[in-house]
Amino acid sequence: MQLRFLDALQLLRSALGFPFIITSGYRSPHHSLEVTKASPGTHALGCAADIGVYGERAYELVQAATSLGMTGIGVMQSGPVSGRYIHLDNAACRPHAPRPMIWSYA
Repeated sequence: MQLRFLDALQLLRSALGFPFIITSGYRSPHHSLEVTKASPGTHALGCAADIGVYGERAYELVQAATSLGMTGIGVMQSGPVSGRYIHLDNAACRPHAPRPMIWSYA
């Protein structure tokens, strides 16, 4: 994991005052979700994490993440509560992934 990302994640957690449950952190480039990509994703670059959160805390997390400089925010808030999360990353802009960006998962 990139130290810059971990520091940003800790700053965010401290600002919000509630614990983060990381449901996905670093992924090897050989991970099944990474091998289908044309180039390594932010998890494989060590600058992303998915945080298991929903409801009001999800909203607070997204709001704080944008103000603290996260450049990628993915929102998964449908389906069972146990599968809901917010993806956060601080990746730089790349040709196929302009930043900042926010998206939702279908």
